[in-house]
Amino acid sequence: MVIASGYSVNGPTKEALQAGARGFISKPYDMQNLLKVVREVLDS
Repeated sequence: MVIASGYSVNGPTKEALQAGARGFISKPYDMQNLLKVVREVLDS
């Protein structure tokens, strides 16, 4: 699971990452970063 949020990784999404989310994308979305994170999650 990849989390997409307007918050920083140290905000509310930190709990979701600790619960098992595999990646994080922050707003505003950057297509290259989005593709990189999705590729990393799929490869892990």
